[in-house]
Amino acid sequence: MEKLTALRQHLVTTVPSLEEAPEKLSLAIEEGRIEYWQGGNLSHLWRCPVQIAVSDYPDSLDSLVIPLLEWLHAHEPGHAAETGIEVDAPRLNDDAIDLTLTVTLSERVIVASNESGQQEVTHVIPEPPPAMNDDAELTICLRGPTEREDA
Repeated sequence: MEKLTALRQHLVTTVPSLEEAPEKLSLAIEEGRIEYWQGGNLSHLWRCPVQIAVSDYPDSLDSLVIPLLEWLHAHEPGHAAETGIEVDAPRLNDDAIDLTLTVTLSERVIVASNESGQQEVTHVIPEPPPAMNDDAELTICLRGPTEREDA
């Protein structure tokens, strides 16, 4: 799953304590599934619970969860709120916890044959939606068909 690499990169660059010690972050898939459909190609969908583990995490949980939610908002559209994010955070001492967050990710893989018959594989990772200003206004103008002068 290419999303694992993208998620790790995002967390390491947006969470200060992980930027300082990226080796404390690990992402793993312990079980998941690949959904596929009978047909003319081998396209499929990965759907996997991903464990995001951080050892000796010294900061507020918000400083990790908020960047995670930002990434999910941009790269996992349609994430079902009822599935949520599972949390396991045993306290090590007064200064740190071992934190594991589990979230289900999906990634569509398109497999198509090119002109020479070789398979081309494309992992579809949604682009972040364009940002709008909070005070932006949207105006939609609709016009009906115009009358022709020669009619």
